[in-house]
Amino acid sequence: MGKNKGFTLIEVMVATVIAGLSLGAVCGLMSQCVRTAGITSGYSRAAMLAESKLDELTLDDINVGVQSGAFPGEPNYSWKLEAERTDTAGLIQLSMTVYFKSSGGKREVTLHTLHADRKLATKAD
Repeated sequence: MGKNKGFTLIEVMVATVIAGLSLGAVCGLMSQCVRTAGITSGYSRAAMLAESKLDELTLDDINVGVQSGAFPGEPNYSWKLEAERTDTAGLIQLSMTVYFKSSGGKREVTLHTLHADRKLATKAD
């Protein structure tokens, strides 16, 4: 009789278990990558909306205090602007926070900037 040139049942079973575990790990990593990409996209969108809303609001005079609202057509995003005077005359510190819903809960992006108070600038002229 010649030598048997095949795999034993135990070798096939071990190879199947190793392949299954490897495939499960790869699928888990891909799922995590997709989730992370979605969260990153949310942060990018929130930063863009924050900049846009700051540009829009600074076209008019800014009142010291807190304002908030929603973005039209963006049901998962809302904003809050906090404006306060600084120690430097004529400057207002603006903090624009955009809140958004993403997998894992509510997240936020905050931008800070300084804005010249036009009311004081026109009085000085």
